[in-house]
Amino acid sequence: MELVIRNIDKIYSSGSKPPLKGISQGKLRIRRGESILVDDGKIVSVGKDVSAGKGAERIDASGMIAIPGFVDSHTHMVYGGDRAEEFELRAKGVTYLELLQSGNGILKTWRDTRDMGSLDLFIETSRRLEMHLRNGITSMEMKSGYGFSRDSEQRMLQVIERLESAYKIRISRTLLPLHAMPPDKNREEYIQESMDMLSEFKGEYDFTDVFCDKGAFTVKESEAYFSKASELGIPLRLHADEIEDIGATELCSKFPFRSVDHLLHTSERGMELVRRSGAVATFLPATSFSLGEKYAEGRKWISKGVPVVLASDHSPLNPISSMQFVGNLAMRFCKLTAEESLNAMTCNAAYSLDLHNNIGSIEEGMEADMVFYKTSDLRDIFYKWDMLKPSLVIRGGDVQDFS
Repeated sequence: MELVIRNIDKIYSSGSKPPLKGISQGKLRIRRGESILVDDGKIVSVGKDVSAGKGAERIDASGMIAIPGFVDSHTHMVYGGDRAEEFELRAKGVTYLELLQSGNGILKTWRDTRDMGSLDLFIETSRRLEMHLRNGITSMEMKSGYGFSRDSEQRMLQVIERLESAYKIRISRTLLPLHAMPPDKNREEYIQESMDMLSEFKGEYDFTDVFCDKGAFTVKESEAYFSKASELGIPLRLHADEIEDIGATELCSKFPFRSVDHLLHTSERGMELVRRSGAVATFLPATSFSLGEKYAEGRKWISKGVPVVLASDHSPLNPISSMQFVGNLAMRFCKLTAEESLNAMTCNAAYSLDLHNNIGSIEEGMEADMVFYKTSDLRDIFYKWDMLKPSLVIRGGDVQDFS
């Protein structure tokens, strides 16, 4: 069935093919007073003289702006329980590493997830996913990483697959067994078990990842894991420099990472290694907010010509479902502009998931993933992050009307 959205005040979308970097990161194409025709879930035409058949669904978007659907490219959505107690302890000054060393942090979530049945895990994650969808997120990535065993990691991947089917949302699945060291296992044996998962689960995930940082896994351990993944032709992602710079970005000279994420403590050399590698730099400012940590030096990364992505990093540590809030933090503390922020969470985020030929911009031939707001200024999306909510969310041509 055709869908035509008429009288849109402004349509904001990238005007170039991603990854956008440097000056291009801040450039948007702005169309005024145009309409969008959608058929079979895809954008057929955008312009002043769009016409549709008699049976088409029609929406009047007068007084609204349109942006591409948000692409949340880094999340830890599948988990049991919460970390409310940890939130209070952190507020009193207890550090991330102190919590981990005391058996809390990721280890608490591991226990809560382990003890939860698959159906309950699906239901809990569904509630979180529904908040993401309400907030205009139309595609996303979800990681495993709270399983710490072959069966539990696979169960998390299966929950993600079930969510994708139930909600008809595009989800990229990332295998992350090397998230933290399970306290009940031998280190070398667990790393080998994780490497075995790469081949055992092949076809059940799209990327693999390692938390290479102080208190997690070393550069040497990460290199061994990524070497195995590379032999199998698996696309790679990397957690780096969140807690400390332990040299994780040196891995960029050896492996073709699609994305290197966090980057709070990255040196000048590390920035250059990421730039040369062709990876995108994914910033997670909501995690900095939740941890009370420093923020990534966004202005510097952009000036060096590194494509920048923004993601929520939703997790029990950081239960944030609003990309508008992420954009607010990125503008205030990472020093990105509104235009850079929008490109970072749409077309560049889609590129980081290798989905940029289908999503991330409002152009003919792309999937009809769009978000509409009752405002006339792009900046309002991030400035009024808690007041201004999407009026319409269109995902694959399906309309959710929140007006």
